[in-house]
Amino acid sequence: MRAVNKGRMFFTGFLLTFALIFIILSFGYKPNSRLVPLLVGMGTLIIGVTLLVNEIHPIRLMSKLDISVMDLGGEVRRDESDERGVGKKVLSVTAWFTAFFVIVFLLGFHVGVGLFTFTFLRFHGRVSWLKAGITAAVLFGSIFFLFEVALGFKLFRGVLFGELMPLI
Repeated sequence: MRAVNKGRMFFTGFLLTFALIFIILSFGYKPNSRLVPLLVGMGTLIIGVTLLVNEIHPIRLMSKLDISVMDLGGEVRRDESDERGVGKKVLSVTAWFTAFFVIVFLLGFHVGVGLFTFTFLRFHGRVSWLKAGITAAVLFGSIFFLFEVALGFKLFRGVLFGELMPLI
C-alpha cells in the first residue's frame, strides 16, 4: 500500500472547492446563462472527485495499462533519450500550435481546424493519408454542423475570406 500524497490531495481539494463555488454562483444567473457554468462546474466536480478517490484508493488497472507517465508511487519515469529530446519536442509542439493559430487567423476556424488536423495527423502523428483525411473531414463536418447549423453561430471566417479582425 502506498502513502497518500498530501500535496496532491490538497490541490484536488482546492479544485473541488473552486468547482463547488463555481456551481453555487452559477445559480445566481438567469436560466439560459447558467447552463455553461453549470456544465463546466459539474464536469470539473466529477473529474475532481474521481481524482480524489484515485488518490486515496488507486486504481490498479491504470498501472497495468501503463497509460500514465507516472507510476502509482508518484515518481516520474524517464529514459535518458527522453531527457535529451525534451527541448526538440517542446519546440515542435510550439511550432505546431503557432501554425494552428496562423492558419485559423488566415483561413478561418472551419478550414483551419480541418487543414491543421489533417497535416498534424499525417506528418506529426504519421497516420495514413486516408485516416488523416477522414478524421479531418469528420471534425470539420462536426464543427460546421454543431456551430453553423445547430446553434446558428458563425465562427471566424479568416482574414483571407473577408474578416478583418476576429471577434474577441
